Amino acid sequence: MELVVDVQRRVFSMVNPSKIVELFKLGEGNPPTLGIKAADVVHGFFSFLGFPRLGESAAIKKGIARGIQDGLFGYCSGATPAFGNNGKYQVPLARVRFNAVVGEDEIDMDSGSLMMPKAVPLPTPLPATVGVGPTHVPGESGTEPTLIADQFIAG
Repeated sequence: MELVVDVQRRVFSMVNPSKIVELFKLGEGNPPTLGIKAADVVHGFFSFLGFPRLGESAAIKKGIARGIQDGLFGYCSGATPAFGNNGKYQVPLARVRFNAVVGEDEIDMDSGSLMMPKAVPLPTPLPATVGVGPTHVPGESGTEPTLIADQFIAG
């Protein structure tokens, strides 16, 4: 093991998140591949010829956690999300991790999915509120307020 890990470096203990994007051609193609199941990533690293050889699947978890933190891709666990007509995955935003620190123990390699940044669902904008704010504007009556002892007193 020392020969392939240390001397001739054929087995690696970590994988760069950009290597995951590159090897699985995420964001490429017509239509572009905007997501992949984490289980398919594990399967690929331990099955495909030409892929870097890893000592254990924990290296993939490290790479995914770093990719989420660096904003290279988003992550959600649970059922595989459906892709919507708006070009985003249809998954509650609360289940998505993107540009956030995620512990390796939070990455579920069986039910998790990776998604490219442009396919991550956006937060819904808050509805505009009408009539919120002060009903009385200081100085509106023609007199300016005076600051005395940290209190406004109309003069």
